[in-house]
Amino acid sequence: MEKQPNSRMCFACGIDNPIGLHLKFYTDDHGRCIACFRPKPEHQGYPGQLHGGLISTLLDEPTQIPLHVIALLV
Repeated sequence: MEKQPNSRMCFACGIDNPIGLHLKFYTDDHGRCIACFRPKPEHQGYPGQLHGGLISTLLDEPTQIPLHVIALLV
């Protein structure tokens, strides 16, 4: 697996964002973007339910990584 670059202040993967998710994304041999995320209690919407905005972020972020990598290669 190849690790994808992190930005500094991105909410999803920013390594310096104090309230961010600090995700690390990897691309596997099949071109899939993979990250692990373990929700914390503060990530709830309704009690016991992951907040919908975070679900959207988790689904959206990996779709953007290939675009940024391609832009860096051009």
